[in-house]
Amino acid sequence: MKAFKRIFAAATLLVTTGLASEVNAQVPLEDFFKNPEKVGYQISPDGKYFSYMAPYENRLNLFVQEIGSDKTTRITSETARNLAGSMWANGHRILYIKDTAGDENYQLYQTVASYRAYSPSFSKPRRV
Repeated sequence: MKAFKRIFAAATLLVTTGLASEVNAQVPLEDFFKNPEKVGYQISPDGKYFSYMAPYENRLNLFVQEIGSDKTTRITSETARNLAGSMWANGHRILYIKDTAGDENYQLYQTVASYRAYSPSFSKPRRV
């Protein structure tokens, strides 16, 4: 029994020493502050499309994609500030909020979709 405890202790020491060297690897500081690749997924009420926010010109913008397709449609083209969030209001309208002046006075915008030949096109965003 003593031999088993010694072997177990030695194996535990070897494993934790090996893992500790990997855990101590430094993560670059920029990784904590960069935009995610895709975030904020929302499924449309009819279940045919999903929206998400992804970087465009280093700012989070709104994109829509048909489920099962690789084609995406960029809805917004914001370059000054990231969008704060979005949601489907109904099957043809997406609402999103953004801070226009950096004063945290968020404003609500909407865009309306028109589906033609399985390719959604959206109206120019307007403030609600």
